[in-house]
Amino acid sequence: MAHRQVKIKGIDESTDPPTLILNPDTLDVNPDDKVTWKIDKGSGVESIESISPDPKNPNVFSEGPSKLHKSSSWRGTVGPYEPTKHVENYTIGYKKKGHNTVYKFDPKISVNPRNAT
Repeated sequence: MAHRQVKIKGIDESTDPPTLILNPDTLDVNPDDKVTWKIDKGSGVESIESISPDPKNPNVFSEGPSKLHKSSSWRGTVGPYEPTKHVENYTIGYKKKGHNTVYKFDPKISVNPRNAT
């Protein structure tokens, strides 16, 4: 089990709706990995409002993702068993600084099979 971090670096305003700039773009994880999403200072992102699986895809998380207590970061745990490598979308709901609108962005998570760990 490893701890993976996704940094929210900024917002691409050239798209409609605006999209998040993440590092890494596609998160590569193994079963049982813990994942933390962190907003970088100066990113233009006020808050993460939600992180949820795409309802059209399997939920790769066994816990969360949920907001960490007294923090703007979120954490989730990847499920314990994946028989094959697969890539799924998930959705981040976020607010831009100075706005009340919740925008949605759908990044990808790539889950390796158990035997790849």
